[in-house]
Amino acid sequence: MNPVGHLGAPALITTTRTVSRPARLVVLVSGSGTNLQALLDACACGAIPGQIVAVVSNRASALALERARRAGVPAVTLSLAEVKRSGGTREDFDRRLAEAVTSYHPDLIVMAGFMHILSAAFLDRFAVDSIVNIHPALLPHDIEADTVRLADGSTSRVFRGHDAVAQALASGVGDTGASVHFVTLDIDRGCVLSRQEGPVEPSDTVDSLRARIQEAEHRLAPQAVAQLLRQRGFVSSD
Repeated sequence: MNPVGHLGAPALITTTRTVSRPARLVVLVSGSGTNLQALLDACACGAIPGQIVAVVSNRASALALERARRAGVPAVTLSLAEVKRSGGTREDFDRRLAEAVTSYHPDLIVMAGFMHILSAAFLDRFAVDSIVNIHPALLPHDIEADTVRLADGSTSRVFRGHDAVAQALASGVGDTGASVHFVTLDIDRGCVLSRQEGPVEPSDTVDSLRARIQEAEHRLAPQAVAQLLRQRGFVSSD
């Protein structure tokens, strides 16, 4: 898969300044954590000028939590089901999630396979350009568009929301990919930071296509996060 795209609208990017310290990252996860591992590795080698200070999951069984523990990173679990059993709502869960994340004083929050739609109860606690998501499909730089322009000048459908990989395969498109974008209340319509495209092969299944997109995400996400943080003036530790 070949990288295309660029950092998004300048109005959403903090101007370059000298921070003289690594950024503090909190990563939200729900699954096996392969994107988390790519981010951990990139932080460890200095490719990302930051450190992951906490990993938070909405699923206690998420293998990503074990990856965090092995790396010596605090691993936190919050359960929507438990909140609801005690009479709470999704908004109550999001408020508790925001409190947990805020306690680690993050400079950037990364959603890496976090299978929960964030409400205003969470998003309103943070700046519009402080949360990024890794999405397993190509998203357009025009956030209102329902087609995306490919590297060869052609256009393809946009697949937002849940199970974008299966959507792309079922639609018969010839190309798909991955995107990193800012998170807003409008699902998968935040400013695109970077994206990477590649072909859908005739022999592809959902699993084979998902695996290839995940490989692209493992390269794309650390690069996009690193570029954003460097533009904001963060530096790696010596």
